Amino acid sequence: MKRIMGALLAAVMAVTMLSGCGRGRGEKEERLNRYTAQGGMFAISLPGEWTEEGNLEVDGILSLEREDGASVLAIGIPKGEPLLGYGSDINSVEELFAYAEAMFLNRGDECKTVLSDDEPVLSDDFKNVTAKEGIMTMAAGSSKIFIQCAETEKAYYIFLLSVSDMPDHYEKYEKIVPSLKEQMLFEELEIPEKEGLSDTLRWFNACYAVIIEQNGGNVELAAGFEANSFYKELLASVLERDWGITDRKSLEESVHGLMSDGHNQSALDELAQTGADMMNRDDLVTAMEKSGFAAEDKISLLAAYDAKAAYGEHAIAGWDVSRVMQLIGWGYIAGYYTYEEAMDESMETAQAIQQMFGSWEDFLNSYLYGYSYWCGEDLADTSSRAYGRLQIYKELKAAGVYDVDWELNFTRDW
Repeated sequence: MKRIMGALLAAVMAVTMLSGCGRGRGEKEERLNRYTAQGGMFAISLPGEWTEEGNLEVDGILSLEREDGASVLAIGIPKGEPLLGYGSDINSVEELFAYAEAMFLNRGDECKTVLSDDEPVLSDDFKNVTAKEGIMTMAAGSSKIFIQCAETEKAYYIFLLSVSDMPDHYEKYEKIVPSLKEQMLFEELEIPEKEGLSDTLRWFNACYAVIIEQNGGNVELAAGFEANSFYKELLASVLERDWGITDRKSLEESVHGLMSDGHNQSALDELAQTGADMMNRDDLVTAMEKSGFAAEDKISLLAAYDAKAAYGEHAIAGWDVSRVMQLIGWGYIAGYYTYEEAMDESMETAQAIQQMFGSWEDFLNSYLYGYSYWCGEDLADTSSRAYGRLQIYKELKAAGVYDVDWELNFTRDW
């Protein structure tokens, strides 16, 4: 979810716009101090005393500020790991720069940045480097920034350097940033090894991999996100906003509601009440046209009709139970379940899902029919959100997310 990027974007904005104390440090060279990124992935050394700000408890991020307004943001991404808010990994520095530009530098009305090529820093530490300098303009004002994207054998890195917004910003920038670029040192420390999930946990994640991917998560992490305070707060706010879930009780009520009734029962009731389930499909289309059904209502009813024709009483139950798995997983990240409780609940739900459908294809088709029913959008309409979800499913399938055996005997390995 690109909304996940909000807090990290705030750190980027802080790099360029926060008001510093404005106290100059003179021209003399200062002792270098070493600062380590969250998670211990890398360290940078800089002149003077710095304060760590906005690290968000996300591994691989280091955000630093100094009293004279100087700001540094460094982000490290192990190769093969999805980027925060991006949902997939990257394969080149050029792709990394395009990501940084879209996420941080040019975000529509929020901010616009005009860049030109610049000399890189720390070039001996990296094998590929793209460095640029330019002016970022936001509602609060404009700021000069330096950005560099680079890679080592094991990871990609983004560096942002600037000074805070102040009347003499550009003069300060020209005085401070060149000195930082000249004196800054970089050390790559311990790149975390990618730990694969067990087949059981891969199965659980696959049930809601579409929404994990759409929200910029990582299907290689239990429940799709790191279990830290940043995501705890974030997913708690998402659960409250989208579901009205604020505690364990309301979470369990939502889970129970989806398992017992959900949209599947509503769809079956609608088919019965309209008499649609007694018609052939062509007659149903004709009847809806004659009755003046709104376009989205026609799409919803046809989605329910096609789903029931394919999966009987479990018509769009895939849509409901996928969201049950999502709520259980995200309820754990939000702190409403312990890890063990969430995995136990997930296993019980997964066993029920196996009884409803015979394959990943059947389950995901039911899920997609359900989404189409819920939003009233045609899966075949390339401009629709429903089509977008279908494409995410196809990409995940091609990536092997659904290669885990549908009939897997689950193991309680937690």
